[in-house]
Amino acid sequence: MNGENPFVDGGAREAAPASRRDLAIVPPARRWFTRRRGLAEILPQGALLGPMPSVVAIMVALTMIASAGGLGLRNAAQSASSQISGGITVQILEPRPESRAAQAVATVAVLRGLPGVS
Repeated sequence: MNGENPFVDGGAREAAPASRRDLAIVPPARRWFTRRRGLAEILPQGALLGPMPSVVAIMVALTMIASAGGLGLRNAAQSASSQISGGITVQILEPRPESRAAQAVATVAVLRGLPGVS
């Protein structure tokens, strides 16, 4: 080594091992590449077969749809809340118009006497 950094080799590269037997002596950081096969399989082909990828894709899609629905519902609730805040509705149940008008005037007088009502 002669005091040199063992991780810097000045641009010179070793040949990658060509057989499985040689992989045993190669540091783990370089085992992902072999000369004969190019890039080694990161995910084995067996892991991508069967119904599992489809099930995962469907679950992700359903999660995204549920998230979008939740955000939409939250926005609708906030919009409705802001539209109805600051207002009040009073229903007077009187079939006779004369009596209903008198009750309305009395109700308005009572409500205007409450704090925060203008």
